[in-house]
Parts: sequence; C-alpha cells; structure tokens
Amino acid sequence: MFKELFLAIILGALLGFGITGGYLALDKKNNPPKTEPIITSPTPIEEGTSSDITEKKDEGLTLDSIEDLDIVSKENLEITGVTTPNSTIIATLGEDIIDSKSDKDGKFKFELDLESGLNIIKITAIDPNNNQFEKTLNITYSTATI
Repeated sequence: MFKELFLAIILGALLGFGITGGYLALDKKNNPPKTEPIITSPTPIEEGTSSDITEKKDEGLTLDSIEDLDIVSKENLEITGVTTPNSTIIATLGEDIIDSKSDKDGKFKFELDLESGLNIIKITAIDPNNNQFEKTLNITYSTATI
C-alpha cells in the first residue's frame, strides 16, 4: 500500500508539472515579454545656438513673500515677487493655472488656494523678449500647531 501511494504522488507531481510547464511555454510563445520603453535624456542646447525661448532658472525671477520648503497655516497663499518689467507670469498648482502680469517695475502679486499637505507650485515668468525664468516651490499647508 505504501508503494502505491508513493507511486501515485510521484506520477501526480510529474503530470501536474508537465501540464503547467506546457501551459507556460505556450503562453510565453503567444504573448512575448513586454519590453520597457527606452528613455533618453534631451540633448542640451549649446551656447550660441539660437532658440525662440531661452530657459533660465532663478536668474530673472525673485520671490519676496515665500521660500521653497516653507510651511504655511493659511489656505490662501499670496505670492509676490519681482521679475523683468511687463512679463507674463504663469503659476501652476496641480490642475490650477494662474495667469498674471508684472507691472512696469517688474513687481507681481497673485493668490493661490492650497490643498492640505504638500503643494508643488511652478512659477514661470516670460519676458517680452521670450526669455523664460522659472522657480519650483514645495509648500506644505498644515493647520497643526508645532
């Protein structure tokens, strides 16, 4: 009786592994493995190369009212700053887009409604010569007392 039980277990295991292996082989043949997309980094523009929009980080955009990584306790955040005169200011917070303009002295001001937690705000200033200046702020809105 022990021999028959041992033989049944061995034959059942071989049969199960054979069926499973066959199924996996057919599935692999019919559905080739998915390849990951190849991600390439952009080629930098060399100095002296002309471009319609020149991107510069932080050079022509200064914020007066807030700094990166600040924690605020008010939902409405007023952002003030200075850039080149008569520039278009675009601020994005999630799906919200705020459009503003700097005055003749380059000063600007706008308000954003923050959500609880971390808010990533991207501020872009485009001057009349199509030079682009940008800043990204990580602002945390919390009503908790520290």
